[in-house]
Amino acid sequence: MKFQFALLPLSLILLAQTCGKEITLPDPELKKIFGRWEWIETSGGFAGKIITPSKAGYTDEIEFNKEGIFQEFRNGTLQDKKRFSITTDKSILKEDSAYIISFSPIDSLFRRTMKKHSVSFSGSDTLHLNEECFDCFSTVWSRKK
Repeated sequence: MKFQFALLPLSLILLAQTCGKEITLPDPELKKIFGRWEWIETSGGFAGKIITPSKAGYTDEIEFNKEGIFQEFRNGTLQDKKRFSITTDKSILKEDSAYIISFSPIDSLFRRTMKKHSVSFSGSDTLHLNEECFDCFSTVWSRKK
């Protein structure tokens, strides 16, 4: 019985140490991904369409936090929440390796599947997420001020 009581404080200490811990990134430059981003446009697919917020009739924002949580908002309402990680891996879109972001569900509320995306930046305020599949979409995001 005393052993069980001794384990409780130890378990709480371990839990506290893992909460709020910043995710590991393959390159310090990727810290630029943290923060909130506004959707600018999505292009691609078999037909090569270009979709913008004005054409679609809604706005999207995404947020990446330092603890590895991704959230997606449509017209300000939370639509999706997942864990994310970024690794260096082979991209199907180019010959070189790329930074690849992967998502995994946090709870049963949000079960929408998300493809892997390659990640790149134009400066510090423009994020490019390219779905890692043929005839898929590339999305441009601008850092929310």
